[in-house]
Amino acid sequence: VALFSVLAALPAILLAIAATTSFARGLDAWFSSRPRQIIQNSVQVANAYLQEHGQTIRNDLVNMAKDLDNAPSSVRTDAKRLHAFLIGQAGLRDLSVVNIVDGEGRIAIKGIEADAIRFDTPPAAALRQAIDGQVPILVSGETNRVAALVKLASHPGFMLYAARGVNPQVIGFMRATQARLDEYERLRRSRGPLTVLHGLMYSTTALTALLAAIWTGFWFVGRFVDPIGRIIGA
Repeated sequence: VALFSVLAALPAILLAIAATTSFARGLDAWFSSRPRQIIQNSVQVANAYLQEHGQTIRNDLVNMAKDLDNAPSSVRTDAKRLHAFLIGQAGLRDLSVVNIVDGEGRIAIKGIEADAIRFDTPPAAALRQAIDGQVPILVSGETNRVAALVKLASHPGFMLYAARGVNPQVIGFMRATQARLDEYERLRRSRGPLTVLHGLMYSTTALTALLAAIWTGFWFVGRFVDPIGRIIGA
């Protein structure tokens, strides 16, 4: 029985070790740093595109706020003239949305709002940054826009909000690439369990061969011993 077991199980065990090692090396090639770097670079390129648009709209908004602060008081205090001023500045700088908002993010003086790019209330964190004198950039991969806020010196407690649309195709590519990166990371984390499962599959084959060898060994022993037992009995 031991002889049959060794002859049957040893090749299967060696095959399981060799196959599992080859499978693990194949996974290492798939999940090497090079493919992961390529996917990450794609996401970084899309993010850089959004950040560049964010920096551009920040500069436009700062210059627009300076023009508004330096405008005559008749423009700053008259609602109709201020509205016309905002529309003119938006057209000059190719801005889709321009509004003056209060400290809660509500529209105080409406400027312009495109049909495709609607006003979106700034988050509380961005409002606090603008009140503190910063110029926060609102960039999101969920919407096809970049926006910014800046505090107005001529209107205490109020801020200038502007937004511009970005290429929706680039945003779509960024979302798809980010989803592929998340899927890649999930598969990379499951590499160890896949290797163990692959080894268990071959181990099951080796165990089946071992059980068959034990059964064959007992059958052979029975066929070998039974005649001797009958002779002894006779």
